[in-house]
Amino acid sequence: MTVPAILLFRINRFFKRHRRLCKTAAAAFYTVYLLLGLWCAGILVYGTRNLPEGASKLLALLLASAVILTVIFRRRCRSALPLMCLLLLLIFLPWSLRRPSNDRDWQLPFSRNPRITIRGDKITVFNVRDFRYRTTQDFDVRYDTRTYSLSNLRGLDFALSHWDGIQIIGHTMFSYDFGPDGHLALSVETRLAKNVEQGTFQGLFKQYEVLWILADERDLFGLRTNYRKEELYVYPLNIGKEHLRCLFLATADRVNQLADSPKFYNTLTENCTTSLITLVQVIAPNAENILLNGNLDRKAFQNGLFRVPDTVSFADYQDRCHINRYVQELTDLSDYSRVFRAGRDRTDAANQYSKSNTIGR
Repeated sequence: MTVPAILLFRINRFFKRHRRLCKTAAAAFYTVYLLLGLWCAGILVYGTRNLPEGASKLLALLLASAVILTVIFRRRCRSALPLMCLLLLLIFLPWSLRRPSNDRDWQLPFSRNPRITIRGDKITVFNVRDFRYRTTQDFDVRYDTRTYSLSNLRGLDFALSHWDGIQIIGHTMFSYDFGPDGHLALSVETRLAKNVEQGTFQGLFKQYEVLWILADERDLFGLRTNYRKEELYVYPLNIGKEHLRCLFLATADRVNQLADSPKFYNTLTENCTTSLITLVQVIAPNAENILLNGNLDRKAFQNGLFRVPDTVSFADYQDRCHINRYVQELTDLSDYSRVFRAGRDRTDAANQYSKSNTIGR
């Protein structure tokens, strides 16, 4: 018996003895093959920047159809399988090797990376955004360098914004209260290049970088309440001074890391909420990430994370922290932060805070 014949005999005997294992391996292969094929179809539609939209959708449809047909009729299409696998790799590998950058032609609201330096008690924040808006598209571009005293850090607000009547999801933000030094707001957003629009599915396919924006509240909050007409809720968090300090230092580290080493935005894993939750995990390791964040304020209230009187219901507290009513008539936003806080905290009951579950405890 020749060597090739012996090899074929042994291979055939192996498959007969391990038929169940071979079926399992084949099922696993075709599952991975199908998922990879559908992902590559998504890359063609949402992850390419040079193909015309119509052409990318047609190519994606053809690719997905070919992958599905080779799975359904796998016995008849075995000869085409190596070619299909090669095609998928030619699509997937260049996409997987794509790297984020801080050097693109950015839209003006995303044009600068902030950076933070801390020397002793002195905090210096570079590129604090403080745009002056006339409309959402007409504004004066202003970036400032601001200084704060770390010893003046005394509070943190959590902000949740809803748009177009959608309640199941929202945009989340933080705002650090430095007392006499003012407030410093934080928003994690998609960093958009010029002539690029934001999309949910595009955010899964490395189409945007992520940007941690540090800004004046009249910019980040005022843009949403007075110009985009979003519904904005701003809640004071129940957080101890040491944990507050740790949280800000973690923010500074992350801001500086992104200035040096950019990252891609991801709709599921690196978005406005997951980024802030990851930050909170520095002081509260059990904090859970959540995708549908529209009820995050209700969950925080139920867990005692807001500075709120014990006798107040969530509906009443949410209504009081809905700041649009306090600022919607403002034409000059220079006193924006003071005005909405005066409205929110105007009752004596606002000072009878619950201390039942301080963040980080």
